[in-house]
Amino acid sequence: LLLEDRVELPRLYLAWLTPAMFASGDADLDLVADVLAHGKMSRLYKRLVFDSRIATDVSASQNSRELGSFLQMAATAAPGHGWGELEEAILDELDGLGRDGPSDEELERGRVQAETQFVFRLQTVGGCGGKSDQLNAYNVFRGDPGFFIADLDRYRAATPESVRAVARQYLAFDRRVMLSIVPRGQDALALPGSEPVAVS
Repeated sequence: LLLEDRVELPRLYLAWLTPAMFASGDADLDLVADVLAHGKMSRLYKRLVFDSRIATDVSASQNSRELGSFLQMAATAAPGHGWGELEEAILDELDGLGRDGPSDEELERGRVQAETQFVFRLQTVGGCGGKSDQLNAYNVFRGDPGFFIADLDRYRAATPESVRAVARQYLAFDRRVMLSIVPRGQDALALPGSEPVAVS
């Protein structure tokens, strides 16, 4: 898909449908997103931004929802670089993760990040993401406001093999939606074959 907007640099979004919140594979896909694009040591940041400098930034997140979720990646092309380079590098990293899984170090870094986020959410009582919000979410979605430890255990139970398996199962490159966002009047920068979309 192609969207022209008031932006300076082209941006590429990729998204895949993934399991619902708390379903099997949901926590593992959270770790997949972390391994791929959280922090300067992540695979995509290191490759796209630091080593080859074909992107100015890259991100990935598992967006967990009640009925179904989606894993989304985004990358902004560096000046003078195009989508072909980004697409090829992202595909290569996805293939590698689906083939070999994360290293023990990458997985441990993801677990630490998950635990840090759990603790961070407990630092405030109210508001979006605070203790009361978390207790309510557990009560609504799991029928158990005390689901905290069981939730955290989903991340602790992840293995390199389980993370590899969900990456392979859900992030097949032919199952993705791709969106090119380009500066107005520069639709030639979009991925070949992109269909324009209208946003009201």
